[in-house]
Amino acid sequence: MTQIAIVTYPGFTALDFIGPYEVLRWLPDTEVRFVWHEPGPIIADSGVLKTLGAIPVGDERVVHEGNIITSAGVSAGIDLALWLAGQIGGDERAKAIQLSMEYDPQPPFDSGHMSKASAKTKAAATALMAGDVAKPAQLKAGTLLLWDRALSVARAKAASR
Repeated sequence: MTQIAIVTYPGFTALDFIGPYEVLRWLPDTEVRFVWHEPGPIIADSGVLKTLGAIPVGDERVVHEGNIITSAGVSAGIDLALWLAGQIGGDERAKAIQLSMEYDPQPPFDSGHMSKASAKTKAAATALMAGDVAKPAQLKAGTLLLWDRALSVARAKAASR
């Protein structure tokens, strides 16, 4: 089994680690871990790491509903940010930001959306993701997130009494 360690640190920028992780985690017989010199949570520069009830919307890379904007996939966050920059600062400002980052994605394959992928690729992707969801580590992480959320709600109710 191949083991890959991605070294993290407090204040890291999530995309710097999550992008490579999303690629590497699909390799067969490979274990990818985030490591730091001590156990416990590490807070990203944005202070985010929880799922707060987002509902996936099929065939949408960026979803804007009211004052909430979400994005799909690893690199879609950059697309969302550029869209939002255009809304706030105008298209020309957003284009300048895009150029300053040299954000010019040119993936080696054109199967990054369900409408573009072949039936064989869709089946393979579905099989990869289905196997990933049922892993004990994934189930434990999801359970811990739900438990943390339930405790927060209970504590808030108790404090308001």
